[in-house]
Amino acid sequence: MPNQPRERGVRGAGTVRVVSAKDERPIRVRWEVWVSLPDGEKKRLSGNVSHPNNPAHAKAAGRRALELAKAKASEQRQNVADRFPDMRMSELLEQWLELRAMELRPKTLESYQSVIRLHVLPYLGTKRVRAVNIDVLTEWQQLLAQTSLQRTRVMAHQRVSQALEWAVSRGIISSNPALNRFTKPKKVQAVRQLDVYTEEERGQLVAAGRSDTGPFGMMTAFALVTGMRRGEVLSLKWSDIKGTVAFIHDSMDAQQRSDGTTKTKAGTRRFPLSSVAMKLLDEQRARQDLLRQRAGPLWTETGYVFTTGEGKPQWADNWSRAHARLCRRIGVRHLTIHDARRTYITHALKNGASEETVASQIGHSNTVLLARTYRVTLAEERARVIEVMVPGF
Repeated sequence: MPNQPRERGVRGAGTVRVVSAKDERPIRVRWEVWVSLPDGEKKRLSGNVSHPNNPAHAKAAGRRALELAKAKASEQRQNVADRFPDMRMSELLEQWLELRAMELRPKTLESYQSVIRLHVLPYLGTKRVRAVNIDVLTEWQQLLAQTSLQRTRVMAHQRVSQALEWAVSRGIISSNPALNRFTKPKKVQAVRQLDVYTEEERGQLVAAGRSDTGPFGMMTAFALVTGMRRGEVLSLKWSDIKGTVAFIHDSMDAQQRSDGTTKTKAGTRRFPLSSVAMKLLDEQRARQDLLRQRAGPLWTETGYVFTTGEGKPQWADNWSRAHARLCRRIGVRHLTIHDARRTYITHALKNGASEETVASQIGHSNTVLLARTYRVTLAEERARVIEVMVPGF
């Protein structure tokens, strides 16, 4: 026997229908109703009830369950309205950022704050959280598309979606309008040539860094000959170095000193040090011994390889500024400290190092990210190898 037709009634009243076969026992009834959520969206609620042998009693039980669901939805709307009647997006984002600040790395938190300040608050900051729906978000993304890069749009959408999801978990709204039907901006994987130092520029910077009387030149030289991340250089301790191997497991960065893990799941890893890197470390140890003598009782023994004149850890932003000054002084174009890492990786690949070896050393858990980031370099190297193997006529 086919299922019985749905009841037709007042819009929003819901439906109750028998879904079991004619002679089937117990008699099963399904109820369905669309309810309004606190943020204005619609949601379908449904359920099943049964009665041993009486269809009328089964349908009555289904109607009671339906009305109970409607009452709970109404109560939820009222509770949210009472608790957060006028919460604005600016307030929500501020509370969410305060919570995330306890678990994010300083530089990551800084990027979150920047994206929200520049690309979210000017458009959505004054809107009530409950008034933010698919139409509002779509209009916001269309406005961003006129002035912002694709990557910025993606990042801004991610931050708003995460904040709204947190609002759902707190009961401020009942669903996240940034999910599901909202068309999110697509990530674009651009193929581009990375900015790296040439071999000549790299040699000039290493030489200038070794002769620099300040504390940061040697750090730049070390980054160029090892490919370590900025935070890994800052976090390197003498106790991490065993013979010609460094064990990388800490990362400090930005304006807050904190020990953390590497960016990938590779975790603590063995980092083979070249003879050039070992020579730089010997020179740095001699420099630090001299600094320790000069500081006397003001010296703080922290164990870090690269320190201030009193033995304390260096600040990442100070290093970046000093690196820019060093580039200007010797007439080399200014690239970032992270570009020093890219320089090492690029030249290692061009000089014949395998993708697996380089990925393992620099802390990538596999070669996928390496291949995607350095696809132009790898393509050029493969073309060169083919040219050698199959010379032209």
